This record gives sequence, C-alpha cells and structure tokens, in this order.
Amino acid sequence: MSRRDTTTSAHWRLRAGIILVACAAMTATLLAADLPWGGQHDGRARQVADGATAPGDEIDPLEETAPADETDSVDDVDPGEETDPAEETDPADDLDPVDEIDPVDEVDPVDEIDPGEEADPGEETGTSNGKKKRRATRSRLASFNLLGHNHTKGKKARKNGWASGRKRMNWAVKLLDRHRIKIVGFQEMQPPQYKRFMKRTDGKWGIWPGNELSEAAMHNSIAWRRKAWRAVDKRTVEIPYFRGNTIRMPLVKLEHRKTGRRTWVFNTHNPADAKGDAWKWRRKGFRIEARLVNSLRKAQPRTPVLITGDKNERERYACRMVRWTNQHGGNGARLHSKNGCVPGSPLKVDWTMASPDVRFTRHRLVTDGLIDKTTDHPLVISDIKLRPRRAR
Repeated sequence: MSRRDTTTSAHWRLRAGIILVACAAMTATLLAADLPWGGQHDGRARQVADGATAPGDEIDPLEETAPADETDSVDDVDPGEETDPAEETDPADDLDPVDEIDPVDEVDPVDEIDPGEEADPGEETGTSNGKKKRRATRSRLASFNLLGHNHTKGKKARKNGWASGRKRMNWAVKLLDRHRIKIVGFQEMQPPQYKRFMKRTDGKWGIWPGNELSEAAMHNSIAWRRKAWRAVDKRTVEIPYFRGNTIRMPLVKLEHRKTGRRTWVFNTHNPADAKGDAWKWRRKGFRIEARLVNSLRKAQPRTPVLITGDKNERERYACRMVRWTNQHGGNGARLHSKNGCVPGSPLKVDWTMASPDVRFTRHRLVTDGLIDKTTDHPLVISDIKLRPRRAR
C-alpha cells in the first residue's frame, strides 16, 4: 500500500469516530429530555402492563355495566307486575364499595343546603343530674302503591272487576286512619285518586308535590299528617322510569311539631319490566338514590333520611343500598360485618329504609282484609324512633 493510501484510510477512520461520538451524545440528550419515544413512554407502558390504570382512563365505579347474566326476561310480563327474582343472579355480584361512591351527582338536589339549617335537637323533658333530657321522636311510616286509576277503569284497564280509583281511594284513606299512619309515600296516585284523597282528608294531610308539578310527578307524592308534622323544605330528584325517561320524585324535609326533630323523606317508584327489560334503569335509579342519601348525610349528618317506595326489586335493591349507603331496612335489611348483605324478611318490592339514627321498632305488611280490594300491593308499615340529636 502506498503512503498516500495509508493517509487517506486514517483520515476516514477519524471522521467515522467523530460521527459515532456525536450520535451517542444526541441519543443521551433525547432520553434525558423525556421525549415521547424516550423513558416516559416506556414507563407508562410498564405501568399499564402491570395492570394499573393509565392517566385519563379512570373508571367510575357507578358507571359499570351490568353483568350479562343479570338481564331479566320480559316475555308475557303483565304491566305493573312485580319483578320475579327467581332467575336473578347473586345480588351482590356487581356491587361497588360504599366508600367509592361520589356523593355528588349531576342531579344533586342538596348543593345549596346549609349544614347550619339543622333542626333544634328536640323537646327537652325534665332534668337528670342538672342536665335537660331530650326525647326521641316516634312516628309511623308507610309505603303504599295505590294501583293507578287507569289500571281498573278506562280503555287501558287491565284489572277487570276492580272498583274505580276514586272508590279505592276511599278505602285507602280508611286504611291510613285505621293504622294511624303519620307519613306515607304513595305510588300510582293518579288525578282521580289525588282529588278524592284531598276531598276525603279535608286539609288534615300535607302533600308534595300533589298537583303542584306534572301529573307524572303527582303519582309518587309524599303525604304527612299536619297535626304531627310540617314541611320545611320541598325538592325533587329526577329518576329514570320507562325507557329511561325521567320523572321528578319527591324529597321533603319534615319537622315534628312536638319535638322539633327534622327528617328527610324520599319516595320513588322504579320501573317494572312491562315495556321491556328495565333493570338498567332501576339500577341507575338506585345509584342516584344512593348518591342522594350520601349527599344529604354529608351536608347534614345530624338529620335522618327516610326512604319509601316500590322499587320493583328485592335483594338487588336491598344489597345495593346497604352497601352503597348506611341505610337499613324496616324488614331488617342491613350490612353484616361478617355475613355481608342481609336482605331482610319479608322480602317484597315495596320498601321502607332509614339512616342509622332511626330505629325500626316494628315492621309489618297489611295483605288481607280491606287492602285486597284497594290495591294489588301490600301496605308496608314501619314504626320508627328517631334518636334525639345531641347538643352541639
């Protein structure tokens, strides 16, 4: 090899070495800068591969879909019939822990409630060791599906041989008086029944919403005996009904006239499968109901929450409510520390529920006698004892 060839070869080797050093330096700079193809992307890929949720992919536990095996057959379902739980799966198979429920929902009726608006702790009765005692508030709560007027009279009537809604409302008022009901959540209170109720009771009962809103809202009115309770706040909450169409359901805060104790009362009617499988709408309604309870308790933890309604579910309603909230059922539904959900007994689609500061002292279903010709549901009655509020 000539001397000139040797010099040229050395020159090219030197230039190649310089290029390699420059490339290495550029690569190190890019990695340190966390560019998309550098360490940041690799770290995110490892995070997702390990089963963690990537940023922006968080799942709201209340928006999960129902397991496929929980759908109910709706063939030959008679309108208004109760949902048959015989083919249901485990009621707790898709429950979300209560501590993961966001108490604030897009339908939040309590966003302007002042926590300082809570009632006087209760009537003071005598003294003990120089301290005034506070008396518990006792009352009687009921859930009452009246069987709407158009189910027994008119073109769409499906129950032949039954009396009209007006006449059956006369019997319903007798039942309320006979059993000394103080607070009742109605379902299927249609205009003829509402008018007859107002005429027969002659101002003795307060009612919300009655005829103050839409006819659909009227169907699920809450009523209370004015002699025992007075309303201090009235609201509504939208709950999905047939095919997901929402209906305003009543929420009212009542104050006991004798003790001053206040309580929230919420009443709903969730859809049956009469117009197709309505489980997803019932479940959505239960979630809104749970969020409502948690919102009320967060805003005013010293004010009880009472619930009434025809939920068209048995275990699946009970187990969701006792796990998503701190409610317990008049029938004994509760969350057991060892056994989990205890749905209670008797297990029907009509419910009374309450927060922990309310004790159910008696619970019963009226299923015979006058009720047999009044409606196709039992009259659900719960005696309640509201714990007196502790002084601040």
